[in-house]
Amino acid sequence: MSTPNVTPPAWSPERDNVGRFKPGQGGRPPGVRNKKPSGALAAIQSLSDEALAQLAALVREKNFAAIRLVLEYTLPRGGRTVDLDGTADPNELIASVTSGEISPDEFARIAQGWKTAAEAADLADIKAQIAELETLVSAMKR
Repeated sequence: MSTPNVTPPAWSPERDNVGRFKPGQGGRPPGVRNKKPSGALAAIQSLSDEALAQLAALVREKNFAAIRLVLEYTLPRGGRTVDLDGTADPNELIASVTSGEISPDEFARIAQGWKTAAEAADLADIKAQIAELETLVSAMKR
């Protein structure tokens, strides 16, 4: 059984008086995905080894634009990593800031990371407690 060859209605999104799409009126018909040519993507991926080799050659030639590109993509924001030696003592970190071993900005990023990790651990504990309470409540209902 074949389906009749029906042409879909034309998609004409609304635009404002400047020519921009109105909110909710994208440029593609609903349900249509952004299709990248698979051949182009494969060609770009096949160049990665060659591109890295050429970038390495530029770095060896002291091409500062290439060096900057490599550093921007390989180093963390802020320019360096901080080795904490496995310590979780805030007093040692404060001492590191006062001695100039790490900057106040680095300390702030570390503190934010600790806060986020602590909140995640607290959330995991709360979820475990809720699961335990649900088990107890369901057992009491029986």
